Amino acid sequence: MAALRNLAITALRLSGATNIDAAPQVVVPQIADQPYWAARVAELGIRSAHDGPTPTFESLSAALRTALTPETRARASAVAGAIRTDGSTVAAKLLFDAFSQERPPVSA
Repeated sequence: MAALRNLAITALRLSGATNIDAAPQVVVPQIADQPYWAARVAELGIRSAHDGPTPTFESLSAALRTALTPETRARASAVAGAIRTDGSTVAAKLLFDAFSQERPPVSA
């Protein structure tokens, strides 16, 4: 029953590695930079990355086993606690401040 509960709370992401939290996840990269980010989070030990965009029963089972290990969970929790969550707010403020400064008039 514990294995079934763990599987039920494991997220399967059909993308790169955009969310950093403590939930175990399997990243299934599809396009563009997603294979890079999937490999990166796997290297960091905070996610399991599926090899390729098309999972099979065997390949997805192997990725889930990795995602559900105590080591992956512990590493994801540790990293999630160190990630700033106000990045969008900080970026918006920097942009607002940059555009709000007085600029010289533009000649026609």
